[in-house]
Amino acid sequence: MRRWHRALDGLRETATAAAARGITLALQNHAPVLRPGYEDALAMLRELDRPNVGLCLDAPLFKERQSDDYMREAARACRGHVRLTHYGAWNFVEQATGEVVQGPCPSFGGAINYRRYLAELQQAGYDGYLVSEYCLPCIADHRVAGIDAVDRATAMALRYMKNLVMTPQTA
Repeated sequence: MRRWHRALDGLRETATAAAARGITLALQNHAPVLRPGYEDALAMLRELDRPNVGLCLDAPLFKERQSDDYMREAARACRGHVRLTHYGAWNFVEQATGEVVQGPCPSFGGAINYRRYLAELQQAGYDGYLVSEYCLPCIADHRVAGIDAVDRATAMALRYMKNLVMTPQTA
C-alpha cells in the first residue's frame, strides 16, 4: 500500500510538470508496484486522475492471462485510455521456411496472444502506435549478445507483427 501511494505521489508530481510542457504520459502495466494484467494499471490511472496521463498497455505483462476472453476484457475495460502498446522483440524465431513464429515468453514460458490482443484493441477503437521494445538482456549461447543480435530480433518481430496487422482479424 505504501509503495502504491508513493508511486501515485511521484506520478502526480511528474504529470503536473509534464502538463505544463504539453506532454502526455503513459503509465505502463508493469511490476513491481502493479500486478500482472491491466486491473492495477487502470485503477492507478483512475486514482491518479490526470488528463495528460493514459495507459501503455502491454499484453506480455498479462503473463499467463492470455485467453481470448481476457484480451477482450482488457481492451474493453481500458477503452479510451490506451495511448501506447509494446510488443517484445525477444521471443521470435525464424523457421527453416523463413516464417517467423513466437517462442516462449521469458516471464511465463507461454505464447503471447497478440492476434486476439490487437484485434480487441482495434475493436475498442485504439488507433495508436504498436512499438517494439527489447527490454531484456539479449543472450545468445549463454553470453550477452551485441546490438546486431538485437537488430535481427527486432527485424523478425517486426515481420511477425506486420503479418498480424495486415491479416484481417475479427474480434
